Amino acid sequence: MKTVLSKEEQYNFITQFRNNRNSMAFAKLYEFYFEFVYGIAWHYMRDKDNAFDVAQDTFILVYQKISQLQNVKYFKFWISTISRNLCITQLRKIKRNREINLEEYSLYTIGDVDSSFLEEKITKLNFVMDILEVAEKELIYQKYYQSYKISEIAKELNVSESAIKMRLQRAKNKIKKAS
Repeated sequence: MKTVLSKEEQYNFITQFRNNRNSMAFAKLYEFYFEFVYGIAWHYMRDKDNAFDVAQDTFILVYQKISQLQNVKYFKFWISTISRNLCITQLRKIKRNREINLEEYSLYTIGDVDSSFLEEKITKLNFVMDILEVAEKELIYQKYYQSYKISEIAKELNVSESAIKMRLQRAKNKIKKAS
């Protein structure tokens, strides 16, 4: 059963852990945030074992770097950034270690969709993802997948809300042009 904590309780546990290295507080944070972190990792990794490894590594880094968290109100954003960065690093390692060749995979007809249609969609998706910068991908992920408010993203990145809106608009325009 998932632990339910109020914002005040969350902040209290984060503060206890940050200031006193309270292992009970860390255990509560782990229990409360694990599903959230795992969800982020799975979104990037698309593999339950790799996602679980990244989630574990995220909490190891949280344990090691908690003193760097300046404001407990940004813990959720901070932990999601750690998780996302670990995923990106892991995906880069995977990409370096093996090149994925689409010709190796045979695409079967699924219902009325033929393999050439699927190949075209995969090629377009890969192209669109390649034209976006990592920062643009992260903004789109935070805004549309994690449902962060523009104000939250702006505070974390120390830029104005209008700058975030403009960056999102530019990223969406790139996607539209590529489609």
